[in-house]
Parts: sequence; C-alpha cells; structure tokens
Amino acid sequence: RTLELGQPLSPSAGGPGVQTSRCPLGPSPRGAMPHIGVLFEVRNAETRPGELVSVVGSGPELSNWDPFDFKVAGGLQLRTGAKQYPCWAMSAPVWIQIANDRYTLWEDKDSGSWSDPDSSDGSSPVSPSPQ
Repeated sequence: RTLELGQPLSPSAGGPGVQTSRCPLGPSPRGAMPHIGVLFEVRNAETRPGELVSVVGSGPELSNWDPFDFKVAGGLQLRTGAKQYPCWAMSAPVWIQIANDRYTLWEDKDSGSWSDPDSSDGSSPVSPSPQ
C-alpha cells in the first residue's frame, strides 16, 4: 500500500499520499489512523560534541517548543555519525486525520512547508495543504 500526499483522498486510489516520493506502508490494523514516514534532515549543522539537534513544535507530541523536554523530545532527536556529520537526520511517522474524503496534516498555514527531495537543490517548498 502506498500513501501519496498532495492528492485528494480517493477511495479507488487507496488514499492520500506523498507528492514527490512514494512511501510504502505495511498493512494497517483495522481502525488504525493512516500515517506516512517523514525524514527530517538538517544539512551542515555544525555542532560541538555533546550537542543535540531535535524537532520541536507546538503541542505535547513536539515538546511544546521545549527542546530540553527529553520525556518527549528524546524520541525526536536527529542523529548523526562520523560518516554523516555535519548532516543530522531522523525518520518519524506523521499521522493524517481523514474526514469527509479529505485529509489534514499538522497545520494549514503559510509557515508549514515541505522540501522537495526531487528538486535540484532539495529546497523547493511544497505546500502540505490538501489540493
């Protein structure tokens, strides 16, 4: 099963999905909320030993903008290694609310955007808003 974002929900197409890349999903348990995998990546994050890079935002799932709330943010820390540095990355599920044959992602605001990994420099903004 594949989920594609940026497309209206279509029962015949199997649901919404990713605009520029396909994200294979395993079988969903009956009644489970649909989700996709998202890769968070920071390039050229020059850090010192012992420093961390985390994903934070509004709401308890994103530690209410507190990068030091390790009870939650500990699961949202990007990782690096000797070969990857200064690139930090992590993958995480993004839950999609589906209602009335449409879907909603995180925020429907101008501040929300995705980077298009298929663009030449990887930085073309792609709106997460339903079409």
